[in-house]
Amino acid sequence: MVKEETTMSKEMKRKEEIFKQDVNKEVEEQNTEESSAKDRTTGIQRTKTGTVYNTSYVYVRKGPNKDADILEVMKEGDKVAIIGKSFGFYKVNTASNQAAYIASDFLKEE
Repeated sequence: MVKEETTMSKEMKRKEEIFKQDVNKEVEEQNTEESSAKDRTTGIQRTKTGTVYNTSYVYVRKGPNKDADILEVMKEGDKVAIIGKSFGFYKVNTASNQAAYIASDFLKEE
């Protein structure tokens, strides 16, 4: 019984470590994407444009997850300024110049 618990504990720790590595990699990629979008000589944020596609409407959310509060709704063909990417979501500026997130499945970079 004790040996079984030790084996399970080791397996859980291994899975937790893999998860942490994946999260750290995602954060590192996000930081790289956001810093590369900034002009190194002027410090001015460069933005890309994205177009809503693959859906008739999409929720613009407060955070990079499907359970985050909805700030607004955009329809297919609407354009938005892309700031970066995080956990499968694009970080964008809303019409009211507020940072928000759109699922990457529904936003195409131009």
